[in-house]
Amino acid sequence: MTTIVYDHNARHIAVDGQTTQGNRICTTEAIKWKQDGDDWWFICGSVADRDRLIEHIKANDPDAPKWPIECSAFWVRGGQVFQCVVTDDGEPCVSGVCYSDAMGSGEQYALSALDHGKTAKEAVEYAATRDTGTGGKVSVFDVEKLEFIE
Repeated sequence: MTTIVYDHNARHIAVDGQTTQGNRICTTEAIKWKQDGDDWWFICGSVADRDRLIEHIKANDPDAPKWPIECSAFWVRGGQVFQCVVTDDGEPCVSGVCYSDAMGSGEQYALSALDHGKTAKEAVEYAATRDTGTGGKVSVFDVEKLEFIE
């Protein structure tokens, strides 16, 4: 799967680069983000659902078709970070994040690392030592500068 970490104090988002299919590693340098104008999306879960998640969240249409989407994201917009999911009923759910958080298969390991003073990058690297769905190149995005710093 993936591990994405948002360190609220440093205002950094770190994401691993490993993509798997079943028990096979496809790549360790996957791009798990998408820039859409001034918005940035950091996405974990089904690769096939990434664009559908973004379009569903952006539509903000209560009458939009409802379908299961098996991914979630941190969305950076206007200097703010939001967590985005689609409920089991197909409803988009967006909430502001004003604390450090993580998502993906290694989220618990990454959050524990953050709790013990690790940076966002170090937290993802630690998750990769315990979670088979996390690994590869770790990229770090600065929310204030709206650019990758690593």
